[in-house]
Amino acid sequence: MKKRLSLLFFSLCILSLSAFGQTEKTPLILGEKFVLQSEVLNQDREILVSLPPDYESGDGSYPVHFILDAEITFEAYAGVVHLMHMADQIPDAIVVGIPNIDRSYDLDFMRNGAKFLEFITRELIPVIDSAYRTADERLIAGYSLAGNYVMYAFFNGHEYFTRFLSGSPYGLYLFYKSLNLLPEAFPKPKAVYASMGREDKQEQVGPYLDFCKELEQISIQGFEFRYDILDHRNHDTNILPNWEDGLTYLYRNWKPKP
Repeated sequence: MKKRLSLLFFSLCILSLSAFGQTEKTPLILGEKFVLQSEVLNQDREILVSLPPDYESGDGSYPVHFILDAEITFEAYAGVVHLMHMADQIPDAIVVGIPNIDRSYDLDFMRNGAKFLEFITRELIPVIDSAYRTADERLIAGYSLAGNYVMYAFFNGHEYFTRFLSGSPYGLYLFYKSLNLLPEAFPKPKAVYASMGREDKQEQVGPYLDFCKELEQISIQGFEFRYDILDHRNHDTNILPNWEDGLTYLYRNWKPKP
C-alpha cells in the first residue's frame, strides 16, 4: 500500500512538473539598455535605464538618477526609488545605470576619473535628455569607491547635478584642498548626503567623520549637507540604509501632488 502511494505521489509530481513546463511564461521587463559609443573614453559603454511605471501612459518629465556600479546596484536601486515613490516619500525618477568596465581605473580621480566624469556630463547626460522626458534635476549615487567618486563629482561637476548620494566613501581626506575651491554660492541649490557604518573599517571611520565635520562648517548659499554614522552597520550592510536615509533627506522638502 505504501509502495502504491509512493508511486502515485511520484507520478503526480512528474505530471505537475510537466504541466508547469507547458505553462506560458511572460518575461519580466525590468528596464532597457543601449550601447553608447564614447569618444571621450574611446570605448563602447553599456547603459541601463529604468523608467517609472507610468512613464509610457503619461507625458510628464522626471528627475534622473545616475547610479554607479550598475552591474550590481541597478535593479535594487531602481526598485528602492520606485518603491519610495509609491510610499509618497520621493518623486519617481528615471534611473540610469552605468556598469563598470574597469572600476578601479574609472572611479579613481587620480587615474581616469576626470575623463569618466567628462563622459557622464558631456556625452551621457545629453543622450539621456534627448531620448527621455527628463526634468532639470539630476542625482548621482555611488557606494564605497563609487561613493568617494560621488564626492569627486560634487567638487568637480556640481553644475551638472542637484543631489549627491554618497555611501561609505573611502578616501575623503583626498578632498581637503577642494574645500577651498567651492564657490560662495550655488546658482541652483545643491544637497549632499553621506553615511558610513560605525562598524566599518576603523581606519576609514575616523577620516570620514573628520572630513564631514569640515564640510559641514562651510557656509555656502544654496548648499545643504548631512552626514550620518550608523550603529550596527558595517561596509557590507550599510548600502540599503544609505539609499533609504539618503533619498529621504535629499527629498525631504518634496511633496506629492494632491
